[in-house]
Amino acid sequence: MIRIFAALLTATLALAADPSSKAAEEVRVAMEAWRTATLAQDAPALDRLLHPQLIYSHSSGRLESKADIVNLAKAKKLPNTSMTTLGDQPVIFFGQTAIVRGNMDVGSKAADGSPTLLHLNVLYVWTRTSQGWQLVARQATKIAP
Repeated sequence: MIRIFAALLTATLALAADPSSKAAEEVRVAMEAWRTATLAQDAPALDRLLHPQLIYSHSSGRLESKADIVNLAKAKKLPNTSMTTLGDQPVIFFGQTAIVRGNMDVGSKAADGSPTLLHLNVLYVWTRTSQGWQLVARQATKIAP
């Protein structure tokens, strides 16, 4: 029993000391901050979280820049009404770049104002900058019902 406890303690300490584990948590925190800022239409927070060279691709194929998204947030015209992460979203690192992929349900308003729910597979690319982790690319694909 003592050996099992010692092994579990050693494994826990190794994970806690793993820098990639800390960085993965930082990226997850940035992703949650982005989700919260998007739903709140918080333009200053989005301005901090989005990289100046952002490529934001919607499942419809529409592209937006950082300026597009921040301006929509300022005007309170971002269409998202809910964003629910589904399942695990692993974080993979390539130097100062993190890639996250996972499924998400996104509630939004259609052009005519009617509510819609999209089931998406989303790929996020984050980069570590002097301002912290910033979203530099997002690509969403609709999942067939």
